[in-house]
Amino acid sequence: MRARELVHVILNTQKIQLHIVTGNVVQEPIPTLPLTYEKSGLRVFSLETLKSVADLSGLGQVYEVSNRIAGRSDRPHSFILACATGPINEGTFNVDKLITGNGIEIRTESFGNKNDEPLLLIMGAGGAGVYWQDNLIQRLLDAGRFVVRYDNRDTGKSTCFDFTKEPYSLEDMAADAIAVLDAYGIERADIAGASMGGMISQVLMINHPHRLKTATLIMSSPLSGGGETPTLGSDDLPGPDPAWMEKMIQLAMNIPEDRDAAIEQKVVQFGMLAGSAEPYDAEAVRKIAAIEFDQARNLAASANHSLAIGATTLSDRRPLLRNTNVPTLVIHGTEDPILPYPHGVALAQTIPGAELLTLDKGGHDMPECYLDEMISKMQVLWA
Repeated sequence: MRARELVHVILNTQKIQLHIVTGNVVQEPIPTLPLTYEKSGLRVFSLETLKSVADLSGLGQVYEVSNRIAGRSDRPHSFILACATGPINEGTFNVDKLITGNGIEIRTESFGNKNDEPLLLIMGAGGAGVYWQDNLIQRLLDAGRFVVRYDNRDTGKSTCFDFTKEPYSLEDMAADAIAVLDAYGIERADIAGASMGGMISQVLMINHPHRLKTATLIMSSPLSGGGETPTLGSDDLPGPDPAWMEKMIQLAMNIPEDRDAAIEQKVVQFGMLAGSAEPYDAEAVRKIAAIEFDQARNLAASANHSLAIGATTLSDRRPLLRNTNVPTLVIHGTEDPILPYPHGVALAQTIPGAELLTLDKGGHDMPECYLDEMISKMQVLWA
């Protein structure tokens, strides 16, 4: 029996997953093991035991915690604090891992079984990886994918930049995505990108097609460039709705004074992006925005993404996308206020063999009511 098989057997038998944590930050999962002791629902294991399991399973580094955190002053320092997270699917690992690649630190999270087919999720401008919501990720796991999401540079726990001193473009962000694949030992993957993440996906299709199996482009555009204030419009593609854009600019000018204000600003922002396909779930966004705020190295740095889009010299990717051979699904809502529906149509008409999934009354969002259809179309693409 190989080491990874042994870990899977333990997980499958116990039906719970444990995470090594430092403070309140989940770091790496471990399988269920005999307890050294348990107190107040916290499960503690000897450092030696956990190190041996980490070595066997390839799950990564084991983290020490202080006696104070472990809750026992009469124990040696070499103890690990862990907590149960509830039922999980057989053989499933959820890993939060900070990797180094392309000269920066990139926070990544993986979900599912590494033996399944990999899917890399690339989030849009201003949003950390956590905006790939759990309801979508669970559907992807059910579809047999090993899912990896990550915080783009200038979001979440990833490296942040002073753009005036270290400007970057979508090409640099595409290189970040390749670094994530390399860190996980993934030679080729299916990818899905939302909004700016779809633009990054297009750059990958053009510059790194050998690393991609398929690409799903969600609420994205073939356009970029335009300097510090990208217009995201052209002679044949409309830019953002002017009235909507004016409201968004006014919102952005109000700098939040504290955590609660920053969270509520995100709730308002995402509400402005939503279409009328279903009622806007403000509470779901509020919970994610709170996680984003608490994890961010520098929340304000995410504004650099619009500068990166503007700094990208290729203002229209369509001439190069006409030559791509990456199987592609385009998903776009008819009520998208920032990248109107014709942008998705243009991508589908440009990329050879691409299919367009239209989300009627969908905005610049991924409505819950369409998730099953989206996953079904993605499964056809992957087949």
